[in-house]
Amino acid sequence: MTEWFDAMELPPQYGAVLHHQLKESCPTAMAPAQRRWLFFVVQGSVPREQVVEAGGVLRSGAAGWVPAPGTWMEDTGRIRWLVHPYLTEWRPYQRRDPIDLIFL
Repeated sequence: MTEWFDAMELPPQYGAVLHHQLKESCPTAMAPAQRRWLFFVVQGSVPREQVVEAGGVLRSGAAGWVPAPGTWMEDTGRIRWLVHPYLTEWRPYQRRDPIDLIFL
């Protein structure tokens, strides 16, 4: 359930690049069988259209859910943390684009 955060699920060509840019500032998990990346972000901080255009899915709200890291699923394999939430003090990523930094 993603009631307190959004989960961006991205294909590998975008997930790997974003992971490299964000380093350890964003809780990140991966589904190895499909190489799908999961980024846990502040709710509403990334427009759904932007994620969909990249071939991804934005999971949000009480109806949205993602398998918890450690879970094994037949189609994804074992979901695992790449950046554990304790490294971000258990907080989802707060988007910080240059425009966001100027207007905040």
